[in-house]
Amino acid sequence: MRSVLLAALLGFSLAGAAACESEYERALALFAYDRAGPLDVEVSRIDTLAVYGARIEHLSYPSPVAGRVTALLVLPAGAAPTPAGEKLAGGGAVGGDTTRKYAGIVFLHWGQGDQSEFVSEALQYARSGGISILLDAPWARPEPWTQPGESYSDPAATRQMYIQNIKDLRRGVDLLLARGDIDARRLAYIGHSFGATQGGVLAGVEKRIATFILIAGLPSLVDFSATGARKLEELNKSVLQYLSKDQVDKYVAAISPLTPTNFVGHSSPSSVLMQFATYDSWIPRQSAERFFAAAGEPKQIKWYVTSHEFNDPQALADRARWLEREIGLRPPPD
Repeated sequence: MRSVLLAALLGFSLAGAAACESEYERALALFAYDRAGPLDVEVSRIDTLAVYGARIEHLSYPSPVAGRVTALLVLPAGAAPTPAGEKLAGGGAVGGDTTRKYAGIVFLHWGQGDQSEFVSEALQYARSGGISILLDAPWARPEPWTQPGESYSDPAATRQMYIQNIKDLRRGVDLLLARGDIDARRLAYIGHSFGATQGGVLAGVEKRIATFILIAGLPSLVDFSATGARKLEELNKSVLQYLSKDQVDKYVAAISPLTPTNFVGHSSPSSVLMQFATYDSWIPRQSAERFFAAAGEPKQIKWYVTSHEFNDPQALADRARWLEREIGLRPPPD
């Protein structure tokens, strides 16, 4: 499972609230980038889905770190096409009809997936007046833009990947707003597993997003001690068995400043909905409750009788109702 890394020495802890605050302030600088530069969007394909009254643009844009970010943009059929080239600027250049304002949603998939995970959901939101961008994580992009994934043996590359991912998500927000037809007050983020864990970081970094929906995420990237989920326990045991103490120490030193609980507590005033599964083999209940406890207010937690794959339709319905309440995106008619 590539969804999230969980490493740390047993007994590792932060020094206290003051240290956490200082670490948070220092970490914010890691995610800085040039927001005003041109986006240089390339659209490689457009799919028209008349039954949904929507279309899907297959596009890419430069990462602030390396290569290009591949993504899908899911739009209502009446929304203007995304201008290609450097016609969109991070500073807010207009592309399309600004008389209609849409809600905007950023999606990030789980560790075993890619940009396609949330296509069906994004199409439903397009019917309701939403424009969604569905990103590939850095390691899920096609060549020549594939970046290294999560690796215990290469903490430096893993650290860069995590930092790049957050910057790329923020650049996705830039792309939505630069269109000119997105209501800047009605932005949401939805992430699953890897996407939810990274969403905890994003919630403390990206203040333009009004609400976050985090599905089956982990509170820490540096915790080998968590128990109560079979696959997680197996992973923890394997890492502690095959890595030396020095390797674990180096991983913890590199990755612990990026731990989601260091950031999600700074989510306010944005709202947070966390969804968890009672039969999740990767997310222990104690970890779920820790993640939720760390989040800022307002927040809500919901549990579902399902697995880590999260195929419970009630969870989808609850997300739609949450978006209606938080950003005024009405549910589709059926």
